[in-house]
Amino acid sequence: MITLSGNIIKIWLALFVIVSYGLPYAKNYTYSEIKYGDIFRISELGSVYLPKSYTADKKYPLMVVLHPLGGTDANFIRNFINEAENRELIVIAPQAKNIYWDGDPKSPDTKNVKEMVLETKKKFSVDSKKVLLYGFSSGGSFTHQVVSTNKDKHGDKFITAYCTVSGGAGYTFEYNFIRKDRIPDRFKIPAYFIWGIKEEPPPGEDVYNFLLKKGWDVTLKVHNGGHFIPDGSISEVLDWFQNKCSD
Repeated sequence: MITLSGNIIKIWLALFVIVSYGLPYAKNYTYSEIKYGDIFRISELGSVYLPKSYTADKKYPLMVVLHPLGGTDANFIRNFINEAENRELIVIAPQAKNIYWDGDPKSPDTKNVKEMVLETKKKFSVDSKKVLLYGFSSGGSFTHQVVSTNKDKHGDKFITAYCTVSGGAGYTFEYNFIRKDRIPDRFKIPAYFIWGIKEEPPPGEDVYNFLLKKGWDVTLKVHNGGHFIPDGSISEVLDWFQNKCSD
């Protein structure tokens, strides 16, 4: 009985936290309502970081970051806070429904990433021409899935460049999109691939070669390590992104 009561209390506490944490942000924001530099959530979709300099009077680039297997949106987004401040970026981190990203195009994960990008554009002052998708490991694999569905209800791209770090494509993706050639040219955007020389086979190599053959603008960085985000690479990717998506 003690264990059962304890579990019930934990469940009620968890529900209370979810409700009380999510409700304050279930509306549109004005800049005066924002706690500058704080991390908060848009509904249950994931975490948002605004630079302290944020003002509704200017447009900001948007970086969408996808966490690895077993990671969380709130933890992963913290890797990008320094760059968000230095470069004045808005950063959002969607949260996978499970510990991994579901690669099915009809999965809630695919829908939720798109929804969070579009909701962020509604709520904040985002430059729609400068939206970078970035993922590591499982999140890196899922970037390919998001890009393969890269259009909003108006047919416009909601992602304008993407980076995958040690993100290989699973069999389902390779079969559906590489072997059947199902990434249309209208989804073409600059792409940046990173993997470690110690990773065998190189994660994402098939997709990299596939996009090259289709004439995509693809950059490759192979570092000397294994399955991790190499030091300094986030800054390098953002330099690349700002150059590719400059006005």
